[in-house]
Parts: sequence; structure tokens; C-alpha cells
Amino acid sequence: MIFSSSTLWFISIACTPLSVTLFFWSLKQKKIWLNITALMFVFVASGLIIVQQYEDYARFTDCISKGFNYNAFSAECSLVLHDN
Repeated sequence: MIFSSSTLWFISIACTPLSVTLFFWSLKQKKIWLNITALMFVFVASGLIIVQQYEDYARFTDCISKGFNYNAFSAECSLVLHDN
């Protein structure tokens, strides 16, 4: 993969509001080609978010099925022993 998951997450989160802003501005300017371009960016960024959520869920279920604890912030599986 060219980009890491955290880089793609930042790119997709940053692209969505910028694309929506560009779309509203293009509606005001009445430029059809800019409308279509902005909507394509919105769909691509949303698709990236969906793919990343699925990958995180797949890592989570794989980790849990092996009996490990999953740390969502670092996306790591670990065997944590709790003191009772």
C-alpha cells in the first residue's frame, strides 16, 4: 500500500468537508463540471472511510477470535493480564 491507514484516514476526513464546500461554491458559480468533480471527491472520500472502517472491523474480529484484546487506538492485538 502506498499510504498508511492513518494517512488515508486523515486524507478522507479532510477531503469530505472541502469537497462539500467546493460543491456549494460551484453551485453558486453554476459550473456543472465543477459540481461533478466535487461530488466525485465526496464519494471517493466517503468510500475510503467505509473501506477503512471495514478493515478496522476485520482486524478487530480477527483479534477477538484469537482470544486477544484489541486496542482500537493503535490497532494492535495484545494479551493483557488483569490483576484482580
